[in-house]
Amino acid sequence: PVRFWVPIDPSPMTPLERKVLPRAAFCAYWDPSTLSFSTKGCTTLSVDSGGADCACHHLATYAVIHNRTVPVCGNGILQLETEACDDGDWPPAPGDGCDAECRVEGDYTCYGEPSRCISLSTPNTQAVLDQMTDGVRAELQVSGYASLQDFLPDVGSFASSVAQATSLGIAASDVLLLRVCFGRECSVIAD
Repeated sequence: PVRFWVPIDPSPMTPLERKVLPRAAFCAYWDPSTLSFSTKGCTTLSVDSGGADCACHHLATYAVIHNRTVPVCGNGILQLETEACDDGDWPPAPGDGCDAECRVEGDYTCYGEPSRCISLSTPNTQAVLDQMTDGVRAELQVSGYASLQDFLPDVGSFASSVAQATSLGIAASDVLLLRVCFGRECSVIAD
């Protein structure tokens, strides 16, 4: 293979794109038969914000493809096929509810994009609560659930429905549930 270095200009990238670049950039060559770049026969040896170290089995024009849609844990974009959460945290912060492999930790529940994770049993920090309580507050009554555990898997779709019903152009990740009551018994999701 031909080994070469392709420089990368990180200036047009967002800070998050720069963080996940090593997992989202791929070495490629120009394939004249398809008039497009292809990664076939190329190996990406390493990538950093300065460039990519590549090895390809072609004598051609080379480039680095920055695929912004590749499923990357830590980019804040929830890939339902491979991730249970993605809080946009790279490098990952342990114990925040969403681990380095984008799996939900312990008794946390995560929803939204980027994912917001809250613990059902441990107190949440004031910073988490401040972030979660900005904006409009409302109280809604929902039926058809037997318990908090029965409701939690539907938090995301519930938040999407509330966001859509407001017609304010807000995202589902902006709808936060702090307390859920069943009958006279209430469970504090964030305390």
